[in-house]
Amino acid sequence: MPNSKRAREKIGAGSLARRRGKTGVAATKIGKAQGAHQPASSPAAATAPAAATARTFLIVGLGASAGGLEALEEFFKQVPPDSGMAFVVVTHQHPGHISLLPELLRKSAALPVVEAGDNLPVKPNCIYVARPEGCLAILNGKLHLMDCDESSALRLPIDYFFRSLAEDQRECAVGIILSGTASDGTLGINAVKGATGMTMAQDPESAKYPGMPRSAMATGLVDYVLPAGQLPHRLLAYAKGPCLAPSAPGQSADATLPEPMLKIASRRKSGAGHLCAPERLQGPAVHETRPHLPPQPAHLFEW
Repeated sequence: MPNSKRAREKIGAGSLARRRGKTGVAATKIGKAQGAHQPASSPAAATAPAAATARTFLIVGLGASAGGLEALEEFFKQVPPDSGMAFVVVTHQHPGHISLLPELLRKSAALPVVEAGDNLPVKPNCIYVARPEGCLAILNGKLHLMDCDESSALRLPIDYFFRSLAEDQRECAVGIILSGTASDGTLGINAVKGATGMTMAQDPESAKYPGMPRSAMATGLVDYVLPAGQLPHRLLAYAKGPCLAPSAPGQSADATLPEPMLKIASRRKSGAGHLCAPERLQGPAVHETRPHLPPQPAHLFEW
């Protein structure tokens, strides 16, 4: 009798083990079948983290007037061809004047120099020179040629561009004021700094005409003041630092607008098109820092 009981126990244990083994095999097969039907990860999903952490690049606006050619030449002689930044030069020139500035800068710059065109995408390692007529603005990383009130007694193309640059690029905007008289660029420096960008000015002692640098410095918002030839070294160090946040995925809603609507949006963002009318822009605090200076002689702008 005891032997019969032990035999039944062995048979029962063997049967239980066989049932468990079959259940395990079945579960494994089900798991493999489910894995075979799982959707493969898309290439877009695989590259999403990389795109989200891609570094943006600085767009540097340079404003110059009388004596600015020498300052620009000294500046660009020190800029390497692989700086990773884009440069937009805005100067005072007569509308309709044929500018020689792009040709002159090509002799001293290691970067390609092009004349700013309408709806032109801004790319790093390139210099863009504003045309004499109209005003230049930027929206969604593209340059736009805007109509300004040419009958105004005082045109402010540097303020116009700097303000649109601040609105469009935010912390990736840099505003630099070089030699020139009067105070164009002062309002633009306020805008760039207010947008958490970086600001620089040529040392007035080294500028042929110190009016514009001194006016910008009077705001107390200029980060670095150096001779024109030393500004690029500080700028390169700034660009390599932790100042630039990773670019956010997606794009601005304005990016899908047709070109005429882009210009309307650009005028709206840069002050509703009133940047050429100084009386619309001068707030009390800024007005106090802008000394009254006589108009600049016309011949000083003809590069």
